[in-house]
Amino acid sequence: MCVSSKTIPIWLNLVWLFILQMGISTVDSSVAGLGGCPYAKGATGNVATEDVVYMLNGLGVKTNVDLGKLMLAGDFICKHLGRASGSKAATALSKVASHASKL
Repeated sequence: MCVSSKTIPIWLNLVWLFILQMGISTVDSSVAGLGGCPYAKGATGNVATEDVVYMLNGLGVKTNVDLGKLMLAGDFICKHLGRASGSKAATALSKVASHASKL
């Protein structure tokens, strides 16, 4: 399944690929990009775990993370908090799945 380059820009994939080649194997992220920083006024959140997993999957990196279950967890917590997901990949993939179910 393909999500447009508007979801994850090509340059970002290249940055991640470079980071992986440098040996970095741990990435800090949060479900649906929730969070922020109480010390940085206007900080909207963190890198969405769904976006990281989607991108790593696209690069062929094995993460052992079930993206579908991760998206369900993000959807659950966002509905519970009354907030939209900060994950571009989850938002786009949900729209694709919703559209496909109507066919």
